[in-house]
Amino acid sequence: MRGFALRSLVAHPVIRNATALYTVQAAGAILPLVTLPYLSRVLGPRPWGYVLIAQGFASVVALFVEYGFNISATRAIAGCRREPERVARTVSDIYAARAVLLLPAVMAGAAAASRMPAFRQEPRFLIGVALQIGAQGFSPFWYFQGTERMGRAVGVELAARVLGTAAIFLLVHDPADMWRVSAIQGGAGACSTLLPTVWMYRETGWRLPHLGRAGAALRAGFGPFFFRLSTSTSTTANALVLGVLATPLAVGMFGGAERMVLVLLSGFAPLSQALYPRMSHLMASDPRGARRLARLTVMAVVGISCSLAVATWLSAPWLIQKALGPQFTGAVPVFRVLLTLLPLRAVNNVLGLQWLLASGRDSAVAWTTAAAGVTSLALALLLAPGNGALGMSWAVCAAECVALAGFVAAILRPVRHGRGEVVIDEPID
Repeated sequence: MRGFALRSLVAHPVIRNATALYTVQAAGAILPLVTLPYLSRVLGPRPWGYVLIAQGFASVVALFVEYGFNISATRAIAGCRREPERVARTVSDIYAARAVLLLPAVMAGAAAASRMPAFRQEPRFLIGVALQIGAQGFSPFWYFQGTERMGRAVGVELAARVLGTAAIFLLVHDPADMWRVSAIQGGAGACSTLLPTVWMYRETGWRLPHLGRAGAALRAGFGPFFFRLSTSTSTTANALVLGVLATPLAVGMFGGAERMVLVLLSGFAPLSQALYPRMSHLMASDPRGARRLARLTVMAVVGISCSLAVATWLSAPWLIQKALGPQFTGAVPVFRVLLTLLPLRAVNNVLGLQWLLASGRDSAVAWTTAAAGVTSLALALLLAPGNGALGMSWAVCAAECVALAGFVAAILRPVRHGRGEVVIDEPID
């Protein structure tokens, strides 16, 4: 009986998908730990800052093509995955909507790139930027996540990351090669997008896009888009914002510390991605079960993230020295401030993504994340010019506190349904 129960647990879609995601996430954590010391020493703080600015720029532009579909489309696929025709129409609608977004995003991005020092310093950064925009903007990962069959897609991504890491060691040898870092990473991302896209269309077939349904997909993705935009403002876009307000040297210091924190945060991402379709399903079929799952998840991530933050804070000087090298000793206080993000962002992910978005409360997420994004930008404008990387780290952490307060308030707020009937959400804690 125990063996049967164990086999059933291992075969559960959440466990299976979380295992697949933790495999690629482990690679995503280990591989940067391999390349980060190499690149920080080979390139140095200033060229490394240029690389981070280019990568942040590509991520922001790609975000407007990706929109909120990685969340809203996952939710849609999870709700109709046993209806092949609806799944095929959803895929068609999402890609039609992305095509609508592509042209204005690329035009605005090209205009902005022409004014940025990183691209004036090294125009070949645009190669990697174009590849990264295509890979991130058109990734079909949401389809496999919604159907809870992520194994093959994760395998392709893992292989692409390993090959990209090997290419960095083979092709990047001095600061003049800084553009190759962006090109290699963009090319690896493009490879990990192309093959799963072929698999997806072999399963669903091609459907003629419908403009009206594409518009509906854009409306459904609006709230999740603000969630992703705010998250990007306090993650990948930080280097871009700091590059406008301070020097590439400051970007290099901030980026080195931030990358190390993001490696720690990446440990929570697979569980979140695996739980999201399950929470979306439970919200519709078993609300009490969804509350229990959310409560357990919050308790787990708070305990783990706080313990990890304290241990890492105490060893920060040694970690910076070993990971980045002696040129980055100025990143130690930045790293310590950014460690505050570990518990804050872990809890915000559960409350915002796993609870509010999974229950369809997109507008609450949109307003909260918009407030957090405005806070981050406003404080960056105030603090970064005079305090550089440290000021940017304060701004990012303050914005995450605003998001936490907004999500808690939204969960406790009464929800109106239908003809003014008020339903009080039961607290998850």
